[in-house]
Amino acid sequence: MKKIIYYLLAFLVIIVASIIIFELFLQILPVIGRNMQNNNNNKIYVYVLGESSAWGQPYLGKISFSKIMLYSLDNKIDNKKIDLIMIARPGSRLLHQYFRYLFYRYTHPFYKGIVLLYSGTNDFDTRRDTSSYRDISLKINIVGLFNNYINKQYDFKYEYERIILLAKSFGDDIYMSTIAGNYAGFMSSNVSSLSDLKLKENIDKIDNLILNKNYEEAMTKCKILLEQYENKAQIWYRVGKIYEGQKNIKEAKQAYLNVVECGNDTRPSQYQNDVIRNLAKKYKLPYMDIFDILNNSDEIVGYNFFIDKTHPTLRLHTIIAKGFVDLLSKKYNINIVNSDVSEQNILDKFKFNDYYLFNMYKEALCEVIIYSYIDGIFDKYNLETINKYISNIKLINGRLNVSDKYKNKQEERFIIGKIFDTLLEYVKGNKEESIKISDNINLNINFDNIREHGWTVYFKSWIQDLKINKNKF
Repeated sequence: MKKIIYYLLAFLVIIVASIIIFELFLQILPVIGRNMQNNNNNKIYVYVLGESSAWGQPYLGKISFSKIMLYSLDNKIDNKKIDLIMIARPGSRLLHQYFRYLFYRYTHPFYKGIVLLYSGTNDFDTRRDTSSYRDISLKINIVGLFNNYINKQYDFKYEYERIILLAKSFGDDIYMSTIAGNYAGFMSSNVSSLSDLKLKENIDKIDNLILNKNYEEAMTKCKILLEQYENKAQIWYRVGKIYEGQKNIKEAKQAYLNVVECGNDTRPSQYQNDVIRNLAKKYKLPYMDIFDILNNSDEIVGYNFFIDKTHPTLRLHTIIAKGFVDLLSKKYNINIVNSDVSEQNILDKFKFNDYYLFNMYKEALCEVIIYSYIDGIFDKYNLETINKYISNIKLINGRLNVSDKYKNKQEERFIIGKIFDTLLEYVKGNKEESIKISDNINLNINFDNIREHGWTVYFKSWIQDLKINKNKF
């Protein structure tokens, strides 16, 4: 019995000692890293943290604000060549960014550099962590590593803050930005309120009034509904459309922001941006308030800044790039060599040809259609954008068809264009028209080979619905 007790005690001692040694390693290595010179004094390392927007979606990762920044600086900061390290990945959340950045820095402890942090657009679950060990897990690394397994409640502030602390532990300079989304472009993702048939009937009437530019009557109906219903997201969206139609930009912006604040939504909220601002002030970090920049402009925050629901247009990428350059110039020797960051020049310099443009519009259109058709409810206000993107796809495809280089892809692109025509009629509720269009194309296409999220998750099931119920329409 004594031997068993001794073995258990020895095992526990080994476990505790191993934990202590591992924690010491996690604490000491960053100290060594930040106090030693980079291996290559001719390089400056720039880490980009974020999600698909920072990575360069839907520009296929070829163009992003960080790459535009490098272009404008001729790939140099402090006369050192920039080594861009893209930590950002599509679909990731703050916790994924943290672990990816942690792994890279612990395997490259002497690569002290600059962190550009445009992150949090996928972290729309903003519940607060009130656990007693939250502060401990920020200070003791090994507790933090297991925090997500111990505590099931997600906390935006905690996840964002530990990225900052990790960067500071290695001595990296951190430059942050608030985040934004296409607030004017999409109704709330939460359409559950429209299960109330009376509310849905009234919303449909309001939509018809707005589309016919009868704004005063539409506003009167909206005000009545705002007093009657607790879930106001869908109502505020229509109020925004009314103000936008009346050219009341300031009021329209506020109405669109109310949509996000009223219900669960995938676009960045005021809470998230307050967290980012407060953390920047807490740690005395330079930050760019892109949210305020857009909302203090004299423009609606919609498709002029975003190509779909959350991904920036080239115009917004250049604004973000300029903002980071301005922040960096306060500490580093910055020389803007290439000042022409116009859309066409960027497309030319990055060799973003028609092939890439075709795929860009295809990916953007996927997201626009997905978020315009939720639980069988179609956002009529996106019809113009959807038609525009489909037209661009067909126009680009026509240009590509004359090139022998792309002729082997001609049939696939033709099918994709026709599928979008089919899907457009489907989401509008014109299923008979969908069948007419689909009869002329091969709907047995293998969707599993198409990588876009929309094709494999949503469109496949919509096409199957058409095929299965073909004789019913």
